[in-house]
Amino acid sequence: MNWQAVHLHKEWKRFQQHCTFTFNGPLATKTEAQKVNYLMTYIGDKGREIYNTFTWIPEDENTPAENQTLEGVYAKYEAYVAPRKKLIRATVNFNRRKQEVGEKFNNFVTDLRILVKDCGYAEEERMVRDAIVLRSVHDTVRKKCLEKGDTLTLEMAINIGQNHEMSQESLKAINDEDPKVHTVRDKRYSKKKTEQHGSRSRHGTSKWHKQTPSPKACTKCGYSNIHKECPARNSKCNFCHKRGHYEKVCRNKLKTHIVDEMYSTGSSSEDYDSDSFSHEINIISNEEAEKTDWWEEVKINGKKVLF
Repeated sequence: MNWQAVHLHKEWKRFQQHCTFTFNGPLATKTEAQKVNYLMTYIGDKGREIYNTFTWIPEDENTPAENQTLEGVYAKYEAYVAPRKKLIRATVNFNRRKQEVGEKFNNFVTDLRILVKDCGYAEEERMVRDAIVLRSVHDTVRKKCLEKGDTLTLEMAINIGQNHEMSQESLKAINDEDPKVHTVRDKRYSKKKTEQHGSRSRHGTSKWHKQTPSPKACTKCGYSNIHKECPARNSKCNFCHKRGHYEKVCRNKLKTHIVDEMYSTGSSSEDYDSDSFSHEINIISNEEAEKTDWWEEVKINGKKVLF
């Protein structure tokens, strides 16, 4: 029992109902006096303090002592919490109760049914029905209830609210489903890269390009050609082992083979065809390559290419 509850009478009703279930269930075989003792263990320290303030009618020849029966003890506590039961305050609490966003409809209705008990209304069901119409969070529920007019009952209002909530949950479940979609992104070349390596035709043919050093760079050392004597004039290349240039500008090393394999899946790009493999071979060759270099013949898209 929570003696600090704002609605003490409501809290007492909840506690008393819990005790009734217990005494009629697992403790059904206990005597009346034993059940009273169990009640006093459940009621807490504050409840036992209140118990000590009560005046009890002693037993007589035909009637047991008042504090030896559940009925007698319940009556004392009912009288204790009754002054805290204010009809006007209860009515205010009932009329302020509205369904919150995200709150289950059944929880809203249950609270209304509990609050209306303390209001002293002669027609409790009609008041709960009206509260659903006025304070349901969903406009659709209120609209459908109003369409029923005077024929609307509490049961009908509850059915409308429950059906709307179920339909909203079903719709959300459908919208929240994440379909498993497997996509392959196209690998695309930028315009700058395309201009650097050459553009590929739709039939998979390739263009041949020769990589030339920057006009401002020395072809022997790779640095600015504004110098009296090249620092690489007496250096030995670590790649071809010839003298007169550095490895980074070695023409034999600049002979490269670049094969880019790109796969497109249904792209509308003008640069690539759908569902096709494309091979782009950019060969940076050296016209002065030594005859001792070896070449390999590769057949790509039905065409022979030497590299």
